[in-house]
Amino acid sequence: MEDIEAGSAPTHLHRVPARRSGQKTVAELLRQLDAREKPGITDTVFSVLFCRCQCGLVTTQRAFDDHTCIVDLSDDD
Repeated sequence: MEDIEAGSAPTHLHRVPARRSGQKTVAELLRQLDAREKPGITDTVFSVLFCRCQCGLVTTQRAFDDHTCIVDLSDDD
């Protein structure tokens, strides 16, 4: 299994747009990534589903609000 490339998840600080009728839920998209039949999602869907914090961790957009950075990003020397 390959690692997620460093630039594959955009760094965001904004919320996911509201889901439109016919769109898959976050749970459905996560299941599709691990499916035995027709696995995977497009790059566009991946970048909407996941985001990377400035500290380097990748989360789902939905979980980002509950994320706690693992690195002190303050500029205190």
